[in-house]
Amino acid sequence: KLRMKVLGQSVGSISDLLEALEPATGSARGRGGGGRPVFLVNGIRVASFREFRSYPPEAIRKVEVLPEEVAQRFGFPPDRRVVNFILKPDFASKEIELEIEAPDRGGYVQTEQEFTLLRIAESGRLNLNVEHNDTGLLTEAERDIVQTPGSVPDVAGDPDPALARSLVADSRSLEATANWVMSDIDTGSSTSISAGYEHSDRLSLSGLDSVVLVAPDGSRALRTFNGADPLARRSDSDTVSLAGSYARPLGDWQFTATLDSAYVDSVSEIDRRADTAALEAAALAGTLDITGQLPQLADGGFDTARTQTYDAEAKVTLRGQPFFLPAGDVGLTFDAGYDWSRIDSSDTRSLTDVQLTRGIAFGGVNVSVPITSVRDDVLAGVGDLSASLQARVDYLSDFGTLFDWTAGLTWKPTDRLAFTATYVNSEAAPSLGQLGDPVTTTFNVPTFDLVRGETALVTVTDGGNPLLPAESQSDWKFAVNWELPTKADMRLNVEYVDNNSRNVTAGFPVLTPAIEAAFPDRITRAPDGALVALDTRPVAFARTDARRVVTTLSLRGQLGGEDTGRGVRSPGGGTREPSAPRPAAQAAPDAGGDRFDPARFERLRARFCNLPEGQAPDLDGLPDRFIQRLRNEDGTVDPARVAAAQERICSGEGPVAGAGGIDFAQLRERFCAAPEGTVPDLTGLPERVLERLRGEDGEIDP
Repeated sequence: KLRMKVLGQSVGSISDLLEALEPATGSARGRGGGGRPVFLVNGIRVASFREFRSYPPEAIRKVEVLPEEVAQRFGFPPDRRVVNFILKPDFASKEIELEIEAPDRGGYVQTEQEFTLLRIAESGRLNLNVEHNDTGLLTEAERDIVQTPGSVPDVAGDPDPALARSLVADSRSLEATANWVMSDIDTGSSTSISAGYEHSDRLSLSGLDSVVLVAPDGSRALRTFNGADPLARRSDSDTVSLAGSYARPLGDWQFTATLDSAYVDSVSEIDRRADTAALEAAALAGTLDITGQLPQLADGGFDTARTQTYDAEAKVTLRGQPFFLPAGDVGLTFDAGYDWSRIDSSDTRSLTDVQLTRGIAFGGVNVSVPITSVRDDVLAGVGDLSASLQARVDYLSDFGTLFDWTAGLTWKPTDRLAFTATYVNSEAAPSLGQLGDPVTTTFNVPTFDLVRGETALVTVTDGGNPLLPAESQSDWKFAVNWELPTKADMRLNVEYVDNNSRNVTAGFPVLTPAIEAAFPDRITRAPDGALVALDTRPVAFARTDARRVVTTLSLRGQLGGEDTGRGVRSPGGGTREPSAPRPAAQAAPDAGGDRFDPARFERLRARFCNLPEGQAPDLDGLPDRFIQRLRNEDGTVDPARVAAAQERICSGEGPVAGAGGIDFAQLRERFCAAPEGTVPDLTGLPERVLERLRGEDGEIDP
């Protein structure tokens, strides 16, 4: 397997890359309900992570991590960041990956075979992927695990319990996916379809079927029944998924629609314990020799738990800047959709079938309003100040109506310093799984009992809890982002988050004396106080409060060597990688290269000046810095910026628009002829050019 270095990270897959970037992509608000970030590919929201998760990392040109507030512009709550993957144009690969992993001291072996086809062209993308994984069984005996006191049989010849308890399950999986994306350059639209199938099965061992027999004189003996056959748990699962998206500009608006659906069928078989009640009674009555030969008990059989889940999520978003204020354009986002999910579960132990269905109709609006602006000279002394407000309503068929609203302020007194303050008030319902997962039991789970200070083999029950209430959340977030005045691009980001919640759904916590006192009905103990059983189904906490400070110091760009210039500042803070200069002979036809070429500039004019109104130009081969000036903060091409670029490039025959009649040749002559360390003749340059040359004190910065 060949692992490529992408963006300074040694990764073998998109999942590996996201894992490496997790510190930057996680939410500072610390809530677990946000899930994965919002994913964009080339600035367009995708319906599902499955659409591109099998792409080889070599197909990615760069990754942009945008702040949580940007997620609101796509109709998502402000507890998820936005990750934009920008792909390489005209990329193709055929990959066969064979992998084997094994420890050097015996045990399980893991193998993987993967076949991937990817083709990225101007008209779209095609991706086919097949992956098979196989992991062998690893038992406690193969790792010399010390057995829990009292769990080793007393009679010589009885089987070793370490051979009957697994550390790694015997498992296999097969996955096949197909993804197709079609782009229409004339209309600027994009259509994608993604389909997948996955099968997995696993076998885990839960120890021997043993019982402690007590004689009338109080003596005890641990005996094992049914030979060396361990108690096992067998599971298999089949998943079918289908997703699609459609995006296109509608005048000054960007329309996006996504649909993501999946069906999962899971079956688990859990071996039953043998019925030892008669033997225990005989031993206690003195009619059975607990150290002698015992009768073979009949196999207890097994119980079956089956779960079928259905999920479908549809969402439409309309984003635009329909009108402007003196300080700039007002951004609006409207979103609406419907999520539907159902769980059908059955369990032979309870002899009841459970069906839970939830439909969620939702709608929301987000507005971003500029208040002051340095660029537009509206209270410029204050800096750039903007406000945002989001409101959302969700109607849950099984929970009623939930309301969310968010308000925020962003203040940038200088280009290097930004302050944000955000308040979030929201309500959240437990998931259907937390409410309705089938109840399952696992035997002989090693559990440390903090009350008695010992490890016991415990029967653990898990599944859903239908009595969970809705959660209310109230969060404050204050953040400061400072671009340090250093030669390298170094940023310091400090965030303070205050979370306050009521009726919080959570997994059962670590068993302590305080937890046992709070949930006495979840713990079962023997008469002597030994821990026997534990119910770990979800619980609801009346209240949780958390305050955290998150500090991040990031350094981006080149370390050492020749200074090739600053990186391009990204919308969410930090920088994008600077574009390395290319030799003139290898420069793209319209990209510019190291030296100015009038013919190359004329081809650039042809691209923009002959463009029908409202149509996006072909950006293939243009410099990164030029392309980024045409993009919105979410990575999409902004028609207004394209129009502004057309005005600059296409007005006049020789001069560059906005250059005040100074053509490129004159501009190069002034700057290139100036001795090192001196300021060239700036007479006649337009104000927008001079602004880029000034420092914070307003003077020309050498």
